[in-house]
Amino acid sequence: MNLKDKKRLMKNAEIILEVCGRARAGETVLILAMREKLLYAAALAKKAVEESRKAGIKTIMVTGDNVLTASALAHEIGLLEKGDDIATGEEIDKLSDEELGKIILKTRIFARTKPEDKLRLVTVLKKMGYVVGVTGDGVNDALALKRADVGLAMGESGTDVAKEASDIILTDDCFSTVVSAVEEGRTIYKNILKSDPDGTKYCLKLD
Repeated sequence: MNLKDKKRLMKNAEIILEVCGRARAGETVLILAMREKLLYAAALAKKAVEESRKAGIKTIMVTGDNVLTASALAHEIGLLEKGDDIATGEEIDKLSDEELGKIILKTRIFARTKPEDKLRLVTVLKKMGYVVGVTGDGVNDALALKRADVGLAMGESGTDVAKEASDIILTDDCFSTVVSAVEEGRTIYKNILKSDPDGTKYCLKLD
C-alpha cells in the first residue's frame, strides 16, 4: 500500500468514526440527487426510505427536474408525506441562510435547483449541527460532496471528479445500500463503545 492510499484510508476511517459517533437518531440528513440509480428500483427505494425514517435519518431530494416530476417519484417511493413541503431553487434564492434554515427540515424536495443550491443546503445543515451525507455522480456535485460530512459517489454512473471528491464510492449506486451501511456502522460503533467506553483500547494501524 503506497503513502497516498494509506492517507486516504486513514481519512476515511476518521470520517466514519466521527460520523458514527455524532449521527444519533434525528441528527442525520441524507441529500439525494434524483437522477441517480439510487432511486431507480421503486420497491427497494421505498423500503430504504421507510428504514431510513425509522433510523432517524432525514432524507431530502435535490433535483434539477421540475416539481411535478420530482413529487411524482417522491410519492411513489414514500418520501413525500402529508405536511411535507416542496421548494424550488428560485424560491430559496430569495431566502437568507437563516430563513432557509427555518424551512429546510420541513422541505422534502428541492426542485429546479442549481449545483450551488446543493452546496448551500449542505452548508446550512452543517451549521445547524446535523451530520450530512450527500450523494452525487456529476462534476457539478463535487463541491457539495466535498463539503458534506460524508460524500457518496456513484461507482457505476459517477464521474472521476465526483469519485475523487467523495469519501465513499457506492459500487451498486443503490440507496438501500446507504441505509444498510449506516445501520451497520451504528452497530459497530455501539459494540466498540461497549468494549472500550473510553476509546483508548482500539486504534488503526497501517502497515
